[in-house]
Amino acid sequence: MDPADTLGVPSFFQALPGATRRRISDWTRVSASRFGVREDATLAHWRGRILAALLGAALLLGFVPLLLGLYIFLLHGPRVMVVVDLAAYAAAGWVLYSRSLRYRARAWSVILSMFAIGAISMALTGFRTAGAVWLSMAALTAGLLVSVRAGIAVVACYTLLFAVLGVGIVQDALPWTLGVPNALLLWTLSTVNTALIGLMATVSVGVLVSGLERESEGRLRAETERRHGQQLEALGTLAGGIAHDFNNLLAPILGNVELLAVGAPIEQQELLDDIRTSAERGRDLVRRLLSLRRGEVGTERTEMLAPVAEEVARLVRASVPQSVRIESRVTPAPAVRASVTELHQIVMNLVTNAVQAMPRGGVLTLDVDTIASDHRLLARLRVRDTGCGMNEATRARAFDPFYTTKGAQQGTGLGLATVRALVATLGGTVALTSTERVGTEVTVCLPGVYADDERDERVRHTQRQPTPRGVASWNGTSPTPVASYPDAAAPAARLVLLVDDEPVVLESARRVMTALGFRAIAMSSAWAAEEWFAEHAADCDLVITDHRMPGRTGPEMLAAMRRQRPDLPAVVVSGYTAEAAREVQQLGGDTALLAKPYGIAELTAAIDSAGRTSAVSG
Repeated sequence: MDPADTLGVPSFFQALPGATRRRISDWTRVSASRFGVREDATLAHWRGRILAALLGAALLLGFVPLLLGLYIFLLHGPRVMVVVDLAAYAAAGWVLYSRSLRYRARAWSVILSMFAIGAISMALTGFRTAGAVWLSMAALTAGLLVSVRAGIAVVACYTLLFAVLGVGIVQDALPWTLGVPNALLLWTLSTVNTALIGLMATVSVGVLVSGLERESEGRLRAETERRHGQQLEALGTLAGGIAHDFNNLLAPILGNVELLAVGAPIEQQELLDDIRTSAERGRDLVRRLLSLRRGEVGTERTEMLAPVAEEVARLVRASVPQSVRIESRVTPAPAVRASVTELHQIVMNLVTNAVQAMPRGGVLTLDVDTIASDHRLLARLRVRDTGCGMNEATRARAFDPFYTTKGAQQGTGLGLATVRALVATLGGTVALTSTERVGTEVTVCLPGVYADDERDERVRHTQRQPTPRGVASWNGTSPTPVASYPDAAAPAARLVLLVDDEPVVLESARRVMTALGFRAIAMSSAWAAEEWFAEHAADCDLVITDHRMPGRTGPEMLAAMRRQRPDLPAVVVSGYTAEAAREVQQLGGDTALLAKPYGIAELTAAIDSAGRTSAVSG
């Protein structure tokens, strides 16, 4: 359906055959494009189409009235109107088909043509022609095609014209007034009525166009937001898929490296530390990608923003060109509920973007201070550069994922998108101001943590401290360090059911649990695990399951098992922390959530958390 069908077009147009309506609609659309009006600018596009329809109708339907007028003016005068009508008709064709005129010039050409016809008609013949109609039509067209102010200006112009002609009537300088009784009174009445009609028509059209403009902008904004939401949703799905596969690759690396590190020679320890460090960086990269999905990555730790900003400034100074000068003004700011990794990503992304915006050098300013908002202290980070700046179109899309103005090999377009997602996750705000050839400033405000919050956080952080390597305590008692992992063959070893659809991850988890002193049963599907559990529910001390598995998720499997064993402790492992957290919360307090990939310390801490509300006897 053509949009014209939904915008209240005249019933005459609706009464035309469908093929004719389509031809007219297509012709006006093509003409508007030829006028230089973009189709995505909805109101301007429709003004262009109205102008095209107006000119087309004037050429097609105005031919018969033109011939009739020429016949009358040639016989009865004034003959100058013959020239005026012919000139106006020719101007309509030139305005319609000219390739050099832009829309605004075409619109004003039509308006001035109508004004000229009306003004000359009124000056030469007065009341005997439709001059007043042409003048009113000029005002109405100006209000419709340009703006309400333009329409009012046309009304003011022809009112002034009427006043000048009124002076001519008083001076008996207009031949058509001779012999007309009360000519000045009639002229005054005509002036008032014509001005009133023109003003009413212009204002009415202005109100209509203004309403359509607001509605059009609202629809366009809603459509833009819908598309943006779809893009973010698609990006989130992509990020989740990548994270799932990448986490399954990293999980056995981290687990096996920590197992190999026990008792390894010093020279091998260094190699294993390098492997573990690289794997942990890969884990941080996955979490950065997941941060594009709001709520996927969160933290309960509190950290200081100022030291992180100083560290980033120190690192960047060593790598930027000498033409870039870095100035940092860091003052004490309140702690924020964020991890060092998240704060580092925020600051580093902003600083990197600022440096890249100054290819010819400049000044990068990094500020950290404290501001008050709504009776609460905020830690504020400001990153300013004196680079190329952004135009309006770039500013509007600066935070869109994958949007970049850099070359194909110079940027991914994820920097500002990651910053916005991380800041939103941490409960803060981010604002960007930029001027072309002046520079850009990005301001991040994060809520500070109050003294009571800090005390509660220290308590929670103490409770969350990961169990040291070699500790297998998981039932809520104080951990007792041992020299090495317990013997897997010990008679008191607890039985753990491991469920994961990835064989490599499953085997790695089995090795780790064996090294921690547990007896491990590995199952590669939820259905197989439920069948085993139905016969050995009393013997199972703990279930560690992947969150997403084909056919049946880990939480769904646990819910079925707990119908048989309500006190069953469990650990759900997932790379989708926000999504899994909701399902784990529904399962009950004796279920812990473990972010994938994980090390032995995180695993033992999760086991300990799962056993707090349901102590398991060995």
